Parts: sequence; C-alpha cells; structure tokens
Amino acid sequence: MHVAATLGNLVVSYLVIEAVAASAVSWVEFAVVGFQTTATYNLVLLVEERLGHALG
Repeated sequence: MHVAATLGNLVVSYLVIEAVAASAVSWVEFAVVGFQTTATYNLVLLVEERLGHALG
C-alpha cells in the first residue's frame, strides 16, 4: 500500500527541487525538500490507510 505514497512523494520532491533550485542556495533547497518529503509522505500514507480501511 505504500507504493502510491512513495511514488507520489518522489514526483512532488522532484517538482520542489526544480522550482527551488533556480533561486535558492543548497541548504534552503535541502530544508524545503526535507519538510515537504515528511509532510507529503505522511499525508498520502494517511489517505492510503483510510482508503484501505474503507475498501477492504
């Protein structure tokens, strides 16, 4: 069930890196992607868990 959370998070991380890389220093980019990765993964995992319980 964690496949969607992982793949979705990778796509969002890539988009954030591309958006931030042109205008920020590397430590800012690292901090933004670190926060985004934690938040997005947990949110998508929560949705997956809810869907799993609702459908299963």
